[in-house]
Amino acid sequence: MDGSVGRLDGAVLFPRKVLLSGPEACAFLGIGRGGLMALRMVRSGPPSVLVRGRRLYREGDLVGFRKKILSEVGVSEGEGRYRMEGREGGKPDPLMRLLARTMVWRRVVLGCLWGMVLGGGFVGLVLF
Repeated sequence: MDGSVGRLDGAVLFPRKVLLSGPEACAFLGIGRGGLMALRMVRSGPPSVLVRGRRLYREGDLVGFRKKILSEVGVSEGEGRYRMEGREGGKPDPLMRLLARTMVWRRVVLGCLWGMVLGGGFVGLVLF
């Protein structure tokens, strides 16, 4: 790459940075659009940037998010059992889909529990 700003296969290219759209980020991670949206809603997903009203994801952030989520279950991409290169054409990755769904459910359950604790504390203060 010559350092210029351009486009390649729908990705926005900046000097030494690649920004992917939502569907491209989903294909890169191997999860569905709903999964990425759910991760973003519970604030557990990869960081994103807004460019002219479009939500874009840095390729480096996606790689870091993927490594983080895989390291939580003790899986490394470099090992023979699990490789990112084995998923050609943006096919869904069952492991990543399961891990993303688990992250969302953990955040939802934790949020509900905190809501119940704070709500119960408020009711306790009001009644007594």
